[in-house]
Amino acid sequence: MPKWLQRTLIVLLALVAVLAVVVAIYAQPLSAKPAALEAMKGNGAVTVTDEANQIVYAPKSGSSKGLIFYQGAKVAPQAYSLPLLAIAAAGYTVFVPKMPLNFAVLNIGAAKAIIDAHPEISAWAIAGHSLGGAMACSYVKGDPRVNVLIFWAAYCDKSFDLSGNLSIAVTSISGSLDGLATPAKVDATRGYAPASTVYVSIAGMNHAQFGDYGAQSGDNAATLGATEATKRVVAATLKALARLEGK
Repeated sequence: MPKWLQRTLIVLLALVAVLAVVVAIYAQPLSAKPAALEAMKGNGAVTVTDEANQIVYAPKSGSSKGLIFYQGAKVAPQAYSLPLLAIAAAGYTVFVPKMPLNFAVLNIGAAKAIIDAHPEISAWAIAGHSLGGAMACSYVKGDPRVNVLIFWAAYCDKSFDLSGNLSIAVTSISGSLDGLATPAKVDATRGYAPASTVYVSIAGMNHAQFGDYGAQSGDNAATLGATEATKRVVAATLKALARLEGK
């Protein structure tokens, strides 16, 4: 083998190795904490099934209404089990697709397979945290079967403008101390959401409190307790899901 080719191969292999290390470090998930893992066991009202490609929170009494939830970037899907368990207990079947490398941007259309597979569910909502919320916004532009969109510390932007969509009911839930999806960013992007969008700001809450995975780089310290933050997110989400009634 010519020396120039050997050198080229060595350089390419080195670049691949460096890229693999970068990807491995960046893709390290923000793991679910013990309380979230405990909630994954379900309770008397909800059965939780942790499958290979999704997590399902199913009310034991059955449900004809479904919520699909897209996780935030790098966040383990199990980290949202506390609020999602409570939402399921209120009568909604909740589906959390497991995204490649925990990035919803790598499978924006995950909701379609879920909706297609469950004809017994007559009304659908989609929600997402952070990047997951942005990708949920992108998805609803192409699927009229979704009637409700709920942002958890997320927003639309000019890439997926929903301002002209009059058929989708949108609720934005945010934290006043969020250091990532800041109040200023939420306000600045209102023009990309329908005029009927409902905005809920939870005082003292930060970005990471929408799940249970610990502190997140760039976030602010919260002044609201974690239990109370979860309770308020669930209450605001259930109010948004009530807009599915009659669908």
